[in-house]
Amino acid sequence: DILGMSLVNMRNNLIENEHRDKERNWIVRGVAEISEILRMHDSIDDLGEDVIKFILDKIGAIQGAFYVVDEGDNGQQVIEMRASYAYGRKKYLKSKFKFAEGLVGQAVAEKHTVLRTEIPEEYVTITSGILGDQRPKCIVIVPLITNEEVYGVLEFAGFKKFDPSQVKFVQELSLILARTIFNIKVNDR
Repeated sequence: DILGMSLVNMRNNLIENEHRDKERNWIVRGVAEISEILRMHDSIDDLGEDVIKFILDKIGAIQGAFYVVDEGDNGQQVIEMRASYAYGRKKYLKSKFKFAEGLVGQAVAEKHTVLRTEIPEEYVTITSGILGDQRPKCIVIVPLITNEEVYGVLEFAGFKKFDPSQVKFVQELSLILARTIFNIKVNDR
């Protein structure tokens, strides 16, 4: 009947609103926590290590990398890995990318988040004594953009698909990280 349907709809709306509030609170708490980490650092390399570890723990990823956009030898901008967690030596062979090269370069060139569940064969594998070599199930790559300019990239891999709230969390942090990298570079200059 109409009253029963109204009560069911009201219950469903309350549950949905509670879920949204919990998600928003989780993101806001995470942003506040990372603000403390950002204040402690005045070097990009140290910052990268702590940021990667923090985000890995928050979103349940198993690998992470922190890239910064810098001037290359020939004056062109390159994307250089500055910090990583759980990447093997093979990954370090390719620690620099040009714009639009690979998934990382593509995310920078398009200034857009990349979320992939179909991982290319040549992409990274996770090596563990217990698990052996395994390919991640999901990769999220988020460019660090402020003032319409890309200052870096965050890349995370996981054994399960990242849910929308986890991706949104990394995107929210990307804005703060981009401003922090910009400020560190200005202070260095």
